[in-house]
Amino acid sequence: MKNKIYRVLKTSLKYVGAIGIFVLVFSGVNAWLNRPTEMQLSDLKINNTFFEKKAGHLVLNVYGELKPTFASSSGGIFGPLESKEGTYNLSNGKQNIQIYGEKTRSPFGNKTVAFEIPEDAYHEINLMEKDIYLADRKGGKVKLYNHRTQTQPYSHDQKNSKQILKLMKQYKDVGYGGELKE
Repeated sequence: MKNKIYRVLKTSLKYVGAIGIFVLVFSGVNAWLNRPTEMQLSDLKINNTFFEKKAGHLVLNVYGELKPTFASSSGGIFGPLESKEGTYNLSNGKQNIQIYGEKTRSPFGNKTVAFEIPEDAYHEINLMEKDIYLADRKGGKVKLYNHRTQTQPYSHDQKNSKQILKLMKQYKDVGYGGELKE
């Protein structure tokens, strides 16, 4: 009887040990895959861009999806410039704004990417007065907005429409940092 109990315990411990090792390996691989890495332009398909007014300020929205199956966005809507929780950072020059995003390599994550970039007087982010690019650290850039021609190549609604020209006129009429009127 003792030998039978001993064999059952020994076999049970082998299975529990094997399952424990599997869980540890799976957890380690999952943690490694879910660490954020820089998004490359080849990773992203841009579906739409548009300007809108939120709380009296102009906001640029960019929607897309990650192309590779083994990648996901590392957050929902991108946070403000000083936010540590956001999944983007900006390079804000005199003539242009460059947006850099992050991704994870999780096969289970969300493939949808949403950038929400608000104008910001303190950081001199004047959306209508600068060219806006989605960029990567390898030097690649995709122009999202051209301030000279007032066009958005990836926009479905505001490609070269009266709506964006109306927003620009309102924006310039009230001056930077003022409230946009309906």
